Amino acid sequence: MQYKGYEIEAFDHVFYDMDKGVKIRVNGVKFPKGKGESYATSNESQAIDWAIAEYEGKYLSRGGVVYESKAHYDAWQYLEDEYESGFDVRQSNHDLVEVFDLTPKQARVLLAEFIDSKA
Repeated sequence: MQYKGYEIEAFDHVFYDMDKGVKIRVNGVKFPKGKGESYATSNESQAIDWAIAEYEGKYLSRGGVVYESKAHYDAWQYLEDEYESGFDVRQSNHDLVEVFDLTPKQARVLLAEFIDSKA
C-alpha cells in the first residue's frame, strides 16, 4: 500500500500472551532493524509512522517518541536530568554545544522546545 509517498507493508502481527507487535517494510526495508524485533503496539498506523521516521533517519526512543537523531535524544535526556537537579539555562546551553556537538542554533531551539514542554 502507498502511504505518505512510501511503499508500506505490515507483516508478522504478533498478539499472544500479552505480547504484541508489528513489523513494517518501508520501500522494501524492514523495521525495526533488529532480527526478531517488532514494534510493541497493536496499532498498525502507529507502527507505520515509527517505521517511516526511522527510514528517514530519525531516532525512536523506547517510549515511542521520535527524535531528530540519537544526539538529540541524548541531549533531551540530559536536559531532563538537569531540570530535576536545578536548571541552569546558560550552563545547559553551553553543554549542549560542547558535549552533544549541537550547533548554537540547534542548542537554542532544543532548549526552547524543552522549556516549552515544561510550561
